[in-house]
Amino acid sequence: MRTLLPFSVLSSILLFFLFPLAAIGEDIRIMTFNIHIGIGMDQQLDLERIAETISNEQPDLVVLQEVDRFAERTQKTDQRSSLPL
Repeated sequence: MRTLLPFSVLSSILLFFLFPLAAIGEDIRIMTFNIHIGIGMDQQLDLERIAETISNEQPDLVVLQEVDRFAERTQKTDQRSSLPL
């Protein structure tokens, strides 16, 4: 059984840490990225390529969607710990 933070709790945590930076005029680069379970337009599963794409953007905070963990469709890979960021 997996547990997820409710969106409101997660939002509150982010605001708690990010608001002080914004208040003093710091620029914050936030990136959201749906990695589609790691499969690119060429239908190849390549987590290294995704990590390179994220690194090239140099975000301060990254929010990822469709990251598999022990799912059959990705050969039960733990993408959360395998993504080389």
